[in-house]
Amino acid sequence: MVKKWKLLINGNDKTENKYRIAEIDMAKGIGILLVILGHMEKITSNVWKQFAASFHMPLFFVLSGLLYSQKEYSMNDFRQFVSKKAKHILVPYILWALIYSNGVSLKNIIYIFYANNKVFAEAGLWFLPTFFVAECIYYLIKWLTSKTKPFLEPCLIILCAILSYLLDTYPINPLFKSYGYPFSIDIALTATVFIATGAWGKSVFLSLKGEPTNQRTNSILLFGGGMICFAVVYLISRINYGFINDHAFERVVMARASYGCYPLFIVGAIIGSVAVCILALLLKKSKLLQYIGKNSLLYMCSNHFVISIIMTVTEFFRPDFGGYTNLERILISFFLLFIITAGCTILSWIINRFVPVLTGKTS
Repeated sequence: MVKKWKLLINGNDKTENKYRIAEIDMAKGIGILLVILGHMEKITSNVWKQFAASFHMPLFFVLSGLLYSQKEYSMNDFRQFVSKKAKHILVPYILWALIYSNGVSLKNIIYIFYANNKVFAEAGLWFLPTFFVAECIYYLIKWLTSKTKPFLEPCLIILCAILSYLLDTYPINPLFKSYGYPFSIDIALTATVFIATGAWGKSVFLSLKGEPTNQRTNSILLFGGGMICFAVVYLISRINYGFINDHAFERVVMARASYGCYPLFIVGAIIGSVAVCILALLLKKSKLLQYIGKNSLLYMCSNHFVISIIMTVTEFFRPDFGGYTNLERILISFFLLFIITAGCTILSWIINRFVPVLTGKTS
């Protein structure tokens, strides 16, 4: 039985694994666990959700920037880039959206292709079209700045942040306030800021990755830096809570462009992402975290389904979680996290084996 689980997690695609960065996969894995904990609405505390939500979604955009490796920029290459990203991101989005939608109707099809969390909030699928648009925006920025002075790229990234803020604060049309923008273009502009941050920090990350973290001094410095980052993010999340206007969630919700104080959100999200990257560098190479990170799209799309089943069963035995102490709630949260992660892992293996098109893979 143990061997079967090891085979499930390790996989047998040695060619693909050869080109992956284990620490980035582990950081993605940590991010997915934070997402799952955040989606366990009835058991996790508001303070925890405010803390984790301040950086767990931006983390994936930052990690995408760390992996950004485009060398040449042209409109010809851009068409190929868009085609490749559409195949790996938009095709799974449409298929998962059809699975989650309540029947195939014209209204649902319009909502799916409008691709905004305010009109189609199923299973957190907003992330995929937002990611697609952000990747395309960043490519165009790199294309525009690849043969110009280096300061132009940061200027355009700052412009993206300003434009994102203005679109959300002063909607072009009242309808956009209610229904959001098509393909979450406003959120994608903010996501572009995080992708650029990751790309700019790539050399630092790879340098730290190359340092032997088993040396006591390096480990202590990294650990101390990571703890300071987490502490700063916690303080920012508590301060930013006072600026939250979307009281339906009582926390930052990037999917709804609910950031609280926008500059605080940007700073907290970047520092939180740095903290997770440091944690990934410190941890011994966990095969489970690497597997989760490698299949992050599947976990992102399937965790709602698994959570709904597990929480329905849990609530059948204990419908009210309010009677537990804080310690009991923490222990129950981690126990349920283990069960939900196991369920997502089994489901991801089944999908990889029999329905790989849902993963964005071509075969």
